[in-house]
Amino acid sequence: MQWFLVMLGVLGVAMVVAKYRARRRIPPPPSFLKELASPDDEIRERASDALCEFSGGWSVEHLPAVYEAIRQSYPDDLEGICSTRVQLLNVLWFTRDADTVDFIANVFSSLPRDRTISSKALYILSEANSRNSVSTLLDLLEEHEPPLESAFSVFGRLLARPVKRELVEVLFPRIFKLLSQNDVKSDVYAMTIHCLKKGQIDVNELGRIKESLTRDFEQALKNLGRHEIQSFEVGLIAELLKKLIELAGFLPSETKLYKLLRAVLEVPSTRTWLDVERTDLRLQALITLTRWNARVPGELINQFAADPKTRITFLNNLTEIGRADLFPSAFLSQEQLAQSDMVFWLCSGFEMQAPPDAIETMDSFIADCHGDDKRFYVFKFYYPVDEEVEHMPCGWLAGVSGPWPVDQDDLTIPHSPETFSTFTPADSVSPKVHFKNYQEDILESAVRTPSRWDAE
Repeated sequence: MQWFLVMLGVLGVAMVVAKYRARRRIPPPPSFLKELASPDDEIRERASDALCEFSGGWSVEHLPAVYEAIRQSYPDDLEGICSTRVQLLNVLWFTRDADTVDFIANVFSSLPRDRTISSKALYILSEANSRNSVSTLLDLLEEHEPPLESAFSVFGRLLARPVKRELVEVLFPRIFKLLSQNDVKSDVYAMTIHCLKKGQIDVNELGRIKESLTRDFEQALKNLGRHEIQSFEVGLIAELLKKLIELAGFLPSETKLYKLLRAVLEVPSTRTWLDVERTDLRLQALITLTRWNARVPGELINQFAADPKTRITFLNNLTEIGRADLFPSAFLSQEQLAQSDMVFWLCSGFEMQAPPDAIETMDSFIADCHGDDKRFYVFKFYYPVDEEVEHMPCGWLAGVSGPWPVDQDDLTIPHSPETFSTFTPADSVSPKVHFKNYQEDILESAVRTPSRWDAE
């Protein structure tokens, strides 16, 4: 009997070892990887479909075969995010293996000089978030000056969270060398602002780039004023200019920069597609001038406080620089901030992308929100019919802003806004029913979203 139990134990151990070895067995690389570069269009298309469908089945063991596939030639390299090579680079992003850093360093010079391919490869280095990956990222940018997607930040992942101290030491001041490259210039300024706000670099570091900042500021203003400027260029130029204006606020007041900031305040509203950018730029210029304790037009302060689209952003910006006392009390109430929060949500890229023509408060209600009583405001807002866009919500519609403190004298801005609208006609049901539907759709779903107001 004892002998039998011993044999049973040995058999059990053997089965466990067998299962472990089975789990560790290196899976064969998918056969379609070799077919991706086939001269036969039909085979290549079938392999490309298989690559997309296999997206969730990759493991580190597959990487040698993927590396080899990335080195091949493909006829669709100029097809942007849908190209075969970009899809293969996505596999590297998905697997997150440390060896990928060295692979990209070795293969980068042989990759096609395509904006999407270069941007994707470099973004993977940013995603790796290690001293080696960031150093390699800077090496490749300095050595190759690759073309990059203007709307794609190669420093994107680093900008999405506090940068580790060891990475700050790698980035600065070396990153300033990249200011000569137009495709990465905006990223460099964004990274500088990010680390300045976190206190990770000394403001004196800006002395190294003051000349470049002033020159880029002047050129960006000229570019915005060009009569032949295309509408798609406006957003890119304005985004760069906004960063330059914010960075200027960290420098001591200086005559040339002061004149440039005043010029931003005086940018005329001559083209409708410049209106949104013009408002954002003037608001940022006003904040920078205020940081310098320079005189600013009182009418502009009232204008930004009165406009629901800019009200809450303006208050936050003034608070950040310790000048909330300048915000007009006439527009400083919880209800008015909630109204601004509703409009801000409506203007986001995932919703209406524009402020409503009008907005009014319907009612407010107190309800439980994740274990605490909070106040919610029900608004109705108006959008006219847009004949150029099918199925766009229009008329008077309802939405909810919150959660706000129950005490209406408490102006604390929500840390995790649950502001939302299903774009239901405002007069279809009572405000109370609108809120009840909102509770069922949003509050009880237990979905939490990051704060739009947290400067990460």
